[in-house]
Amino acid sequence: MVYVTFTITAIFIVVLAVFLSILADMIDERSTMKDFIISFLLGSAAALPELTTSFTSVAISNPDLAMGNIFGSNLYNIMILAAMDLVFRNRQVFRYAHKENAYNTGLIIVLSGVVALSMVMDFSYQFYGFGLDMLIVAIVYFIGMRLVSKFSVTDLGQRDSYMFDVESVTYQVAAGSESEKREWTSEIVEKETVETFDKRMKKRLEQYSLKGIWVMFFISALLVLVVGSVLTVSADGIAKLSGLGSTFVGSFLLAASTSLPETVAVITSIRLRNYNLAIGAILGSCLFNFINLIITDALYREPLIFSVTDSHLYTVLASMLLMVVAMYSMLRKKAMNQWTYVIPSLLIVLMYFISSYILYVHSVG
Repeated sequence: MVYVTFTITAIFIVVLAVFLSILADMIDERSTMKDFIISFLLGSAAALPELTTSFTSVAISNPDLAMGNIFGSNLYNIMILAAMDLVFRNRQVFRYAHKENAYNTGLIIVLSGVVALSMVMDFSYQFYGFGLDMLIVAIVYFIGMRLVSKFSVTDLGQRDSYMFDVESVTYQVAAGSESEKREWTSEIVEKETVETFDKRMKKRLEQYSLKGIWVMFFISALLVLVVGSVLTVSADGIAKLSGLGSTFVGSFLLAASTSLPETVAVITSIRLRNYNLAIGAILGSCLFNFINLIITDALYREPLIFSVTDSHLYTVLASMLLMVVAMYSMLRKKAMNQWTYVIPSLLIVLMYFISSYILYVHSVG
C-alpha cells in the first residue's frame, strides 16, 4: 500500500506543481505587483515540493530523507539535463549556455565542496540552533551570488537560435535537403503543439478574475503541502519496509519525485527551443536547494549534517563531479561532430547510475 501511495502522490505533486507555475505566470501577466514579488512567487511555486518534503522529514525526525532529497535532487537535475541533451543531441543544448550559467555551476560546485568539507571536519558548533557549517554555506552563497551578478555578461544583442520566425525557416527548409526539411518541419510542428497546449490551459483559466486565480494558487499551494507531506511519510515507510534505508530512498526515489516538475519544465523549454531557459531553470533549482538546506538545518535544531549517515558524502561528491563535467560542456569550444559533442552528457548519465549503485551498496551494506 505504501508503494501505491508514494506513486499516486508523486503524480499529484507533478500535476500540482505544473498547475502552480501556470497560475503564477497568469498572475505575472495580470498583476501590477513589483517584479521581485512575482519572481519570488514563481520561485516558490517551483520550490514548494522540495521545501515541503524537507520540512516533513524534519517533523518525522528523519534527517536522512531531508539531506538525501536536497543533494539527490541536485544529482538528478543535472542528469536530466544531460539526458535531454542526448535525446535532442542534434540541437546541442549546452552550446547555448550563457556565461552566467557557467558561473552558477561554479558556485554550486563551491557550495557542495563546503558541505563536503563540513561532513569530514568538525563544524558541529551551533549559534542559537544554527550550525556553523550552515553559516559558512550561507555566507558563501550570498557572496557567490553577488559575484555571479557582478561578473555575468549579458549580450542583449545576441539572440538564441530558438528565436526565429516561420518565414525565414520556411525559406531555409525549401532550400535544404529532404532530411533537413523533415527535421525543421517536425520542430515547427512540435513548437506549435507545445505553445497551443500552454494557450489552451490559460484560455480555460481566462474566465476567472485575478482574485479567483489567486485563490486557486493558494489552494494549490496548500494541496502541495498536504500531498508533499504524504509523499515524504510514504517514502519513510518504503525506507523501513524495503530495507533500502532513508539515505538511498531520499537521494533517489524522493529526490526524483520532487524534481519531476523541473523535468517537465526542461523538456518543454527544449521543445520550444528555449535552451538557455532549460539550463537556467535546472541550475536555479540546484542553487535554491542550498537555501532549502540552510532552512532545514535551522528547523531541525541540531546540526543536520552531523545527524545523517556518512553515505551522503558520496551523493555530494557525485553531484560535484557531474557539475564539473556539465561546466566543461558549457565552456568548451565547438565539438568536431555530433558524436564527440555527446561524450560529456553520456558521462554524466553513466556517472549518475554508477553513483546510485555506490550509494545503494553503502546504504544496505
